[in-house]
Amino acid sequence: MGARHPKIGPRTMGLALLCLLGLSASTAMAKSSVRTGLYGRAGAAVGVSQSGRLDQLNAALPGLLIRRGIVPADSQILEARVEPGTLLGASVGLGWRFHPRFAVESSFDWFEARADFTLSFISPSFPGEVLSGTTEAGGVSGWTFMVEAKGYLATGTLQPYGSVGLGVMGESANFTLRSVLPARWSEMDFAPRFGAGLDLALTPRIALNLDAGYVLGTGALSDDGLISLRLGVLARF
Repeated sequence: MGARHPKIGPRTMGLALLCLLGLSASTAMAKSSVRTGLYGRAGAAVGVSQSGRLDQLNAALPGLLIRRGIVPADSQILEARVEPGTLLGASVGLGWRFHPRFAVESSFDWFEARADFTLSFISPSFPGEVLSGTTEAGGVSGWTFMVEAKGYLATGTLQPYGSVGLGVMGESANFTLRSVLPARWSEMDFAPRFGAGLDLALTPRIALNLDAGYVLGTGALSDDGLISLRLGVLARF
């Protein structure tokens, strides 16, 4: 008795043809999503400052408030700090994708935020009452200029990548709360950036870009750092 051969009907052949067409389309899309050459990027930026200088100011505030007579002597200070809000700004970049999996990009990010002064204390004159208030204290700002190398893990519609770069970071602050906080500083130094991101290819020339990175301060900014998020549109030329 001969071996039984499976029957291949029109339905099976149709499904196989559809699978083949789908595979061919996805392969074509993956290839069309990668375009080497010059590209530009622009969008919004969000930053979280890790300012060591601001930490030092907050540590010195209780004694400073009492010495300046803003808070009566022998007061119990429950809280006294300057807290910056979320750093908001913009990010632009110009890069060269010289290989489907590698690119070099120069970028400039700028951030700015208002800072609030919060005070809560118990005065010896009012031992049963907590005195508190929040007053605008000033502002902080920062910027980075980086040259980064990017390596892509995939070259299809979704293109995740890792990046490492070196550049310059600047930080400035200005606090003018009565006579307590005549604090101003402006520093700039070299800083590396380590990041990861994702390009979502909409067309061979246009993509959405999401990037997260950490900028490590050195030199005058060795106690400072910056967590930065970028969200924007990337256009290939």
